[in-house]
Amino acid sequence: MLRRLLRALTRPPAPPPAPAAPPPAAPKAVVSGWRLADEGLATVVDTDFDVDFAAGGGLVSPAPGLWTGRVLGEVWCRRLRREVERWEAARRRGEVRLEPPNSMHQYGIPLEALGLGELGYALFAGELWARALLLPGVSGPLHSVTGFVVRYGHEGDDALAQHVDDADATLSLCLDDACQGSELVMEGLRCGLHLDHPLGPGEGFTYTHRAGYALLHPGKHRHRVLPIRQGSRLSLILWARGPDSRARFEAEAEAGRCPPWCGARR
Repeated sequence: MLRRLLRALTRPPAPPPAPAAPPPAAPKAVVSGWRLADEGLATVVDTDFDVDFAAGGGLVSPAPGLWTGRVLGEVWCRRLRREVERWEAARRRGEVRLEPPNSMHQYGIPLEALGLGELGYALFAGELWARALLLPGVSGPLHSVTGFVVRYGHEGDDALAQHVDDADATLSLCLDDACQGSELVMEGLRCGLHLDHPLGPGEGFTYTHRAGYALLHPGKHRHRVLPIRQGSRLSLILWARGPDSRARFEAEAEAGRCPPWCGARR
């Protein structure tokens, strides 16, 4: 099934090279026999997943190098929320536990732990995939998609400090926007040499989340999340990578090379 998805997402098809530095495996839920309550979510890759750009108006660019649009309808957002809430309840009962999905988030659930490891490939398709391949900093084919669900507010994170992602392209899809605050602030593309370089004119952009809508951005576009003031926000984060994206980013910094897409060159 995964090979079939990859062939559909990369056109023309090309045999993927072996990753030079594969990302660490996502942590698994430590529970015996964990099953989805909504089994339809597990087979979503074989169905029409209601990725409805036609009704939502397609993708638009609110700022250079950024794309946004409606990805999911309310029905699918609600189904995903219910499954996450079921997992969270099991965690509160001590039936499952996880380490944080990365060094930035103190809270989160990898899709694999929910039994939805292939969901990222189903969502990151069509126009989204085509746009991702054209984002600044994407210099080759993308061969993998990993994802995790994060919550802000309540038992989740309160905010997120400025950082870049371990990805070539990032999709931030809001599943629940019943909150105040927690906006996503974009602060300019930077290479490994210039992560602390000052924000330039026109580089900043603040994105307010809406349920069912997503923001697609280069993984190396610095960003942070403002403190949540009230309520809760649930988001699905997808990272698309090439076979050597992390190794290339680190090698350029070690060699003192600033790539053409870096905003510090302006």
